Amino acid sequence: MVTHDGPRIRFDVLQETFDKTNLGALNKGDAVNLERALCYGDALGGHIVSGHVDGRGAVRSINAVGRDRRIEISCPSTIHEHLIYKGSICCDGISLTVAELLDTSFAVHVIPITFEVTSWSNIKEGSQINLEVDLVGKYVERFVKMGKHPESVTWDEIRKQGFLS
Repeated sequence: MVTHDGPRIRFDVLQETFDKTNLGALNKGDAVNLERALCYGDALGGHIVSGHVDGRGAVRSINAVGRDRRIEISCPSTIHEHLIYKGSICCDGISLTVAELLDTSFAVHVIPITFEVTSWSNIKEGSQINLEVDLVGKYVERFVKMGKHPESVTWDEIRKQGFLS
């Protein structure tokens, strides 16, 4: 934060932020989601996200499912390749679970309170959505690409370590 004046907060923003996010498409008065960073020693009760946006998607559809909403979001292949069914995805700073993994999109289900208290109360078909893929998945991918994964584990090794009798 650079300055804080009543309800106004001003930030310096990197060009990378404008390139990767929907920030440049926002208008004065548009809602954004802000969340305090996790402090060392705080309880961790959800997905691990960093707030570093990997790219953008677009809302394809919003449908009611009981009291919840199913939101389908199209995304580039560079995002889609990191998604797994029931895995984590952060959308506009909201940590969610991938409920459906489709060919070029994914769907999340959002409970009423999330819709009411976040910027998503204003989304519609075509809205640009900031996406951050699972942080742990990024590390696993990097280690595997670098060849830093363990050798295959055998049942004999598991027994030797005392996990089986």
